[in-house]
Amino acid sequence: MPPKALDASASLSKDRRSLVITLVNQSLDEDLETEIRLVGEKDAKGGELALLRSEDVRAYNDFDSPNAVSPTDEAVSMMGRTFDYIAPRHSVSRLIVALE
Repeated sequence: MPPKALDASASLSKDRRSLVITLVNQSLDEDLETEIRLVGEKDAKGGELALLRSEDVRAYNDFDSPNAVSPTDEAVSMMGRTFDYIAPRHSVSRLIVALE
């Protein structure tokens, strides 16, 4: 059973070449370890991560501070059908998994 502080969703692209996984860690004080397992005939062959978070849980964007909270992007290593990901506390993570 997943932790109550973690919400997840997944969507497969129409061409079945990529999978978008979104994880929301609602915990204010705990990073959550996850194990992601792909089901089906395709393996992961790489991916991208967009992470939205701030050290201050009360941070927000407004007209005076339009970039107080902004996503960071990076390539991530995802190979095979099972991989681990640590969802940082109070964050939204979007993983785009390239499928072979």
